Amino acid sequence: MNGLSSNDDAVECPLCMEPLEVGRSDLLSVYLRISGNASGKSPGVREAPARYSNCLIGTECNRYCKREDIISNEQIESILSRPTKDAGVAAFIKYHYELLGLLRERFNFTVNFRNSRGWAGRLGNTTFRLGLLGIVMRNEADIAASGAFNRINRFAEFDTIHQSWKFETAFLYRYTSDLDTHGKSGNFLSPFSDRVWLFCLLTLGAFSIIWVLFEIIDCKILRRRVNSQKLEHLNQKSPVICIKTTCIERILQTFGACCQQGLDPNPVDLSVRFLVMTLFLFSLVMYNYYTSSVVGGLLSSSDQGPSTVDEITASPLKISFEDIGYYKVLFRESQNRSITKLIEKKLSSSRSLNELPIFSHIEDAVPYLKAGGFAFHCEVVDAYPVISEYFDANEICDLREVSGLMEVEILNWILHKNSQYTEIFKTA
Repeated sequence: MNGLSSNDDAVECPLCMEPLEVGRSDLLSVYLRISGNASGKSPGVREAPARYSNCLIGTECNRYCKREDIISNEQIESILSRPTKDAGVAAFIKYHYELLGLLRERFNFTVNFRNSRGWAGRLGNTTFRLGLLGIVMRNEADIAASGAFNRINRFAEFDTIHQSWKFETAFLYRYTSDLDTHGKSGNFLSPFSDRVWLFCLLTLGAFSIIWVLFEIIDCKILRRRVNSQKLEHLNQKSPVICIKTTCIERILQTFGACCQQGLDPNPVDLSVRFLVMTLFLFSLVMYNYYTSSVVGGLLSSSDQGPSTVDEITASPLKISFEDIGYYKVLFRESQNRSITKLIEKKLSSSRSLNELPIFSHIEDAVPYLKAGGFAFHCEVVDAYPVISEYFDANEICDLREVSGLMEVEILNWILHKNSQYTEIFKTA
């Protein structure tokens, strides 16, 4: 039976080294560039001693080398049966291992594990499958001891006996005031965008100009009426009523109408009255939307901070990922634009020794999460039990969760297509 797919654990290495990769095979020699040691000897390049032939030193130079190959059933059983999750082991692998234990107790069979280097993949541009899926598809193992994603092209090659584990990953970070993507709290201009404010100013300016034009036209019409009356009644003198105001006064009255403070004196002409009523209606709609945006922003605290992957990329947050193999496959093979931008902006630059590496473990990331200014991407089912041990109630309320980097899916427990065990295990 095939199942375990994990990164090898690490032990401390006495030297600070960077590998020069010669080939992908584990049987090839590994050459190490010595960057420094305790005796202060000059750096150089030399072939690694036999006891360091399996060293795996990242670019962060954290003095790690990997453990011996996990090949025996005893090693795999020891790792997967522990109550805690080892570094590099996905949570859903331990879950499917427990399901496998239930089948083993029910049907009384023995298990021989085969360790694969990954979950999936293809050899170049061919249809030859690699990893766990390739082993199960070629019937080299009876059942997978790990979950598999739902993909349309896999239904013709595998049987599914169980679906229950919800694979859900997300960025976790603690909200701080400098991460408010919707504007600082108390900002008078934040409910509207710049374009909306510009539109409002232009609209009020247009109202003021039209108001002045209406008064000029009404005044001229009134004078013509008075002149015509003079011709009919030469001896009668009727005064010409024409309200004269400056442009500043009109702007002030327009602003007062927009603030719903009324007008003094009240307009006499019907055209101006209609214009003022339109201005009152415009200000009522904008005022109601403005106040509702302010109240809604105060009530919906969950919207504070970055809420998408692109906003995480644009934020000042430093990010790291759980040290699980599927992240490295995602970064290498994904053509998603958001992931490409994330790699270029957040993962390409080097990090100092006092910063968390790009790939780390949740136990190491919790202090950084608590301090703020840091986001960690992992399976949420792994993170919250550890976070609850270190965070108090107020700090937990400041936590934010941003999904979208990987799809939320229900994982399949798969066998070879038309396997003799499909119906038996599915019924059990």
